[in-house]
Amino acid sequence: MTTTFVGRAAILVPLLVVATGATALAAGGKRAGVPKFDGAQELVVRKRVMQVLKAHGYELAKSREMEIGVANSGALLDGDDGFAKVAKELALSVIVTGEIGRKRAKLTVHDGRDGATLGQAAFPGANPRKMSAEVARTCWSKLGGEIERGRAPSGAKKVQKVVAQAPEDDESAPDTDDSKSKLAARDGE
Repeated sequence: MTTTFVGRAAILVPLLVVATGATALAAGGKRAGVPKFDGAQELVVRKRVMQVLKAHGYELAKSREMEIGVANSGALLDGDDGFAKVAKELALSVIVTGEIGRKRAKLTVHDGRDGATLGQAAFPGANPRKMSAEVARTCWSKLGGEIERGRAPSGAKKVQKVVAQAPEDDESAPDTDDSKSKLAARDGE
């Protein structure tokens, strides 16, 4: 009885892998792209988004890797086709973009398969640090379902590691307050 079960499993598992997208499996499964966001002090909020994604098991393609993916694919991140091309180049299941305004951060989740928008959410705050704290508290509850629905495109390239990452992309590093260093430089300190 157990030998027939093992025999059937040996046949069914490879068939399931082929049927469900072996390229996504080979590409590493859950990968999310987080390019630079639009707006002042975007880094504070972007780091928080990267921390949330990493905490939920996503491997990250950070800003430098995203820039290389955009250059290699010849696409721009301005429409569904562009998002899909970059996702295929970097084997991403989702791309999270953001706009940082004066009183809120708006995040958008794009599907890796076709580049379509899966969801959007706003995170209010008096400044980027408060928006970042709101992202930490509510990002997964607002966008987690949409992020998990994202799928890597068929025929995605195998994941290759970038030699060096941008120092500001280290989501575990403490946030720097650029305004203080700019004021000190201006005042000659």
